Amino acid sequence: MSHSFTILPEYGADGQYHGSAYIRLIQPFTHPAVLGADFIAEFGKDLPATARPDAVIVERGWRPDLSMHLAEDLLERIKRQAAFFWWMVDDNLFDPHPSWETERHLSRLRPIFRLFAREADAILVSTKPLAERLQGLAKRVVLLPNLLDERLLRRPAGDLGAGKQPSRQNSPIRIGYMGTFTHGPDLAFILPALVKALSDFPTAQLEVLGVSQNLGKLPGLLGDRLHIYRNAPPSYPQFLPWLTQNVNWDIGLAPLTRNTFNDCKSDIKILDYAACGTTAVCSAVPAYLHNAPLADCLICDADMTQWGNALTALLTDSAVRHTRGKQASRYLFEQRTLSTAGTDWHNALKDALLCG
Repeated sequence: MSHSFTILPEYGADGQYHGSAYIRLIQPFTHPAVLGADFIAEFGKDLPATARPDAVIVERGWRPDLSMHLAEDLLERIKRQAAFFWWMVDDNLFDPHPSWETERHLSRLRPIFRLFAREADAILVSTKPLAERLQGLAKRVVLLPNLLDERLLRRPAGDLGAGKQPSRQNSPIRIGYMGTFTHGPDLAFILPALVKALSDFPTAQLEVLGVSQNLGKLPGLLGDRLHIYRNAPPSYPQFLPWLTQNVNWDIGLAPLTRNTFNDCKSDIKILDYAACGTTAVCSAVPAYLHNAPLADCLICDADMTQWGNALTALLTDSAVRHTRGKQASRYLFEQRTLSTAGTDWHNALKDALLCG
């Protein structure tokens, strides 16, 4: 017996689905390991009047003009179709966001988020801390860890799982950072250790992707030692192939400040680094502590000495960088892709359907 899902991913004012929609819904629910032989998924921006799915999955804030009226109307239509209502969230939307601009937007939507949480037959989440945060708000919480879609990775087949090759003598050592526009403060936090490391190692350079509008004084401090990527595709299905084909970092930075919002975030950044064969240096925060050791990442407390020592160790020894990058890549391809772990999603979703 097959089960059907109607899926409403979150989209912006431009009508385009967000990156999270692809990571959490579109890529998984078009992958044979997740769908198996008994799941059928249809995607859209609203609930078709004739649909009779087993479950309707709504992501985060669904649509850019979401209001209480629209939310209540959607829930009523789902109820009339006798379908389960599942809400997909990958962030802690109930505690203050560290960016005041984002927090202003989220605070307007929180009454709707509380309605979705209260009415959902299940909330689908990406991390254990987020599951624990929502436990008291939901009838059921289903943990579906983020997985990368190996179909989007564009490293040569012989390099998959092999890590980045050691840098040639006198070639630049590339330190990379990627993040959305709200993550400028995370990079700024480790700036003293980063500037010192670049000063101590003249062949090293910093390459930044995604936070260029929030770099503050960084360009002035680093000059020609800083490269900012400005041509990355905005759509996730084009971005991940571009990333794995064009980014060649020796070291990937994953700083993250502690707060109630960030403590529920996922380790997607170290998965992206691992897809590039890059060795990661991570903050000692819940997002990374569980899985970073498996990916052979260096883990640092909120201490500039630790960050400086970690960067120095990696900048000094190309063999260590290669070994750690190889282990990270192996971890990704053995445990965190849709082809290797998608059946875990399939089984969890089937259990949720059976439990009601």
